[in-house]
Amino acid sequence: MAIYRSTLHLKTHVYLRDDGIRPQIELDETDHLLAKEQHGGISIERALELVHLVENARPTDDSL
Repeated sequence: MAIYRSTLHLKTHVYLRDDGIRPQIELDETDHLLAKEQHGGISIERALELVHLVENARPTDDSL
């Protein structure tokens, strides 16, 4: 995930669910920002910041 420092080797738990529902993925609690945000939640301001970062990382039609 480009908006967080390396997520490689973060310990996770994957919970499979029935009826084709996506698995639930839970990170172990660590000092990594992604784990902190998953366990503690994020503010609306942080959510908007993440949307802005993701939107600006997408290629535009002009760059295709």
